[in-house]
Amino acid sequence: MAEQHRNRWLGAVAGAAGGAAGLLLLGKVSQWLYALEPEDVRKREERLRPELPFEVLARRVGQGLLQKDLSSEQLKRLSSAMHWGYGIGLAAAYGALAPRHKFRGGLAFGASVWLLGDELMTTVMGLSAPPREFPWQNHVRALASHVCYGAAVGGVTAIIRRAA
Repeated sequence: MAEQHRNRWLGAVAGAAGGAAGLLLLGKVSQWLYALEPEDVRKREERLRPELPFEVLARRVGQGLLQKDLSSEQLKRLSSAMHWGYGIGLAAAYGALAPRHKFRGGLAFGASVWLLGDELMTTVMGLSAPPREFPWQNHVRALASHVCYGAAVGGVTAIIRRAA
């Protein structure tokens, strides 16, 4: 039992490290793909989503929980902290709970985060327009970015667990 508990903690730490690496990669891939999109596609996305989902959530937290309007710098920092906490937290859970820590498991994990988080929950929580309103290129960019995130999570988690 103690060995299983130790393995879960090791997996969570490894997953968190993978999550940090994955978020860095997600950002770079997303920026690169965004730059390749036609200008009309980018403008349509900007009209549909003037703020990123975590920015909307940060604004809500500021107004609801903190009872104050946050400055743009405070919103940016809180939004970033929420995104990093979400990405690292999910990756830590993956590392602790996934029965096998292999690269391809991370790919499925990343695709699941995209589908459930990016496509479904942002709409359900009112953080973004419904997926059907966005051009297909936005979905492809988001899926590719999240699969890269998952690949990093799976790869880093596997490497750390094997090394331990």
